[in-house]
Amino acid sequence: MKNKCSVTISDLQISVHTDYDQAYVDELAKTASAQMEELLRASRYYSKLDAALLLLLDLNDRNARLEAENAKMKREMESMKLDVEILRIENEKLTGDTADKTK
Repeated sequence: MKNKCSVTISDLQISVHTDYDQAYVDELAKTASAQMEELLRASRYYSKLDAALLLLLDLNDRNARLEAENAKMKREMESMKLDVEILRIENEKLTGDTADKTK
């Protein structure tokens, strides 16, 4: 169910329709506002639009890096699963050979 939430980010008020509750959206807006204010303090030449676009670029960069890291970890996990399966098969062969010799 969509909720209509009204938030203020860096003195700009917007309304969003979201599946999240107001408290969560308020926390996101609080974080975004703090990040915008930090950028605006860092350079008096940035407009609020400039700061918002820089934050968007930064978030997209972070997202791309996390996706690449996630893909790498998935590949490593699949490789480890194969290693475990190979070790399991080798163990079965060894224990099977030992069981045959004791008979």
